[in-house]
Amino acid sequence: MIEVLFGDSEAASMTASRLFRRYTFFTKLNIASYKLLWNTLVERNRRKEDLRIAAGLATNMIANMVKGKNISMETLVRICEALNCGILDVIELEQDKDETENINC
Repeated sequence: MIEVLFGDSEAASMTASRLFRRYTFFTKLNIASYKLLWNTLVERNRRKEDLRIAAGLATNMIANMVKGKNISMETLVRICEALNCGILDVIELEQDKDETENINC
C-alpha cells in the first residue's frame, strides 16, 4: 500500500518518524483537481463506470470527484490499485502557502 502512495519502495524502508512526516505532508495538501485521473482513463480507454466497478467505489464517490470534492486516502489507494498507477497519476496537488513553511520532508 505504501508503494502505491509514493510510487516506489523507498517508503518501505523509512523510519516511522520520517514516514509520519511524509504522511502529514500529504494530509496537509489540497487536491486541486482529478484532471489527471480523467486523462488516465481516456488514455487507457476506460470509462468512469469501469473505474467504479474495478475499484469497488460507490456511484457517489465518482460524483464527488467530478465535482472536485476531496476523497479519502483509502479511496485514492483503491483507485491507484485498480489502475496500477501512482497517486500522482490520479490527482494534482496544491499545497497551502501557510503550510509550506511548517513541512519538512
